[in-house]
Amino acid sequence: MKDDSLKYLYRRIGKNIAFFRRKNKLKQENLGNDLGISQGMISQYETAKKSPSLETITKFSNYFKIPIKEFMFTDFDMEDTFEEKVNNYNYDLRPIVKCAKQTYFCYYVKEQNKGAYDVNSKISHFTIRIMEPVSDNSAKAILIFPQKNHIYNAVLSLDDRYAYLECHEYQRDYFFHLTFYYHKSRARTNYSGGIGLMQRLDANELPVFQYCVISHNEIAEHKQSELFRFLKITEEKNIQLPRRKISSSAVVRLTKSLDQITFDWLRTNRYI
Repeated sequence: MKDDSLKYLYRRIGKNIAFFRRKNKLKQENLGNDLGISQGMISQYETAKKSPSLETITKFSNYFKIPIKEFMFTDFDMEDTFEEKVNNYNYDLRPIVKCAKQTYFCYYVKEQNKGAYDVNSKISHFTIRIMEPVSDNSAKAILIFPQKNHIYNAVLSLDDRYAYLECHEYQRDYFFHLTFYYHKSRARTNYSGGIGLMQRLDANELPVFQYCVISHNEIAEHKQSELFRFLKITEEKNIQLPRRKISSSAVVRLTKSLDQITFDWLRTNRYI
């Protein structure tokens, strides 16, 4: 068995010792006296600082009347307290609830060659459907590109500031990544929209790294022309560079100011 597997095994055993001790309303000292083990050693077993021998594990399983196989390989703490934890859990504290079970419409500039020296730019879009949470900070998602009839499986994950939507399908040799602020501190229950940075790598197309407007509701066609001012990468955004400057023409930045301007436009036009 690998070292990592042993580490998780002894951690599980320690949690099971603590779980059944508390369930039987025993102090570590009481349990130690019954089994001939010191209180300090009981504590180290429960916190996985020490690894009990198979003989010692057998003592615990016999004492609590639990088959040794189940005592070693079942997470009793999770199974027996799960319903209680769910009932008492404050779901509003989970970051993923800002986005889970929501649908978002995403708009970006798509460029196509009209000739040898001419490029046609237009607004295109795709849809993101966020599914049920799989953890406090992640959920499965589906990317839908209606113009190409393409559907991709993706994963949304969140940290303290950003949301990251990622898809990588090896069979199609397709990679997609979208980063945006999910506004953990904003009063609204759900993430409502803003600006994001989108990266696509496709075997059949040029790689792109560009802005993407994310909206909680579909944007009317007659309003889509206004999206160009958020989506075009120009030096007119007046980006403040740090002292250690990098060429602004070489870097695409996801800034809070641009995100706020986009959010305000979406709210003014009632897409939020």
